[in-house]
Amino acid sequence: MIGYSIGRIGCFLNGCCYGLPTNLGMGVKFPSLALKRYPTQLFTSFGAFIIFLILLKVDSRKKFYGKTFCWTLILYGVLTFFVEFLRDVPRFSLLSLTLNQYSAFVIIPLGIVLLVSLSKSPFLSV
Repeated sequence: MIGYSIGRIGCFLNGCCYGLPTNLGMGVKFPSLALKRYPTQLFTSFGAFIIFLILLKVDSRKKFYGKTFCWTLILYGVLTFFVEFLRDVPRFSLLSLTLNQYSAFVIIPLGIVLLVSLSKSPFLSV
């Protein structure tokens, strides 16, 4: 997640993956766009860094192999789901969500199912 956090700063510097137009003080004017936009790249970068810190704690207390990965799936899915509401990307008519939000509907439950099933496996104990 630390690498993902740094990569999203690269997106900000490149001016891609920007958010919806905003008049709020946090809006950023990108050279290729007319209006100020939410800096969703920075929101994601900050969120990924927080997830990295949480994962360090999870990893130090793990009782079975795969626990950190499961929490990565869950936390990344939640972060993506919420930041996508501010991104300027195509939305699909069903619930007006983005493709990444629909992906989060798969990633989060997958992480939960793996977390529960791996925690019960006697072969993966640390």
